[in-house]
Amino acid sequence: MDTLEETALEVSRDLLEVQSSRNPLEHPDCFTLRAANKMRQINAENTRELTRKIQHSASQGERKVGIVYEAERKTEEHTSEL
Repeated sequence: MDTLEETALEVSRDLLEVQSSRNPLEHPDCFTLRAANKMRQINAENTRELTRKIQHSASQGERKVGIVYEAERKTEEHTSEL
C-alpha cells in the first residue's frame, strides 16, 4: 500500500470513527471509486453512482467518505461530475 492510500484510509478511519484495528473500507458509509474497463478509466456513470451514495444520509454516525483511486484516470469530458 502506498503512502497516499494509507493517508486516505487513516483520514477515513478518523472521520468515520472506526477503531484503529479495523479497516475503514468495511464501514457501510465508506465508498470507493476505481478505474475500470479495459482502458482503466473512471467514467461518468461510476462517478454519478458514487455521488448518489454519498448524498443519502449516513447509516452510522454523521459522516460519509468517498475515496477516489487513480483520480487522474477520470475521463476529461467528465471531470466536473465529482
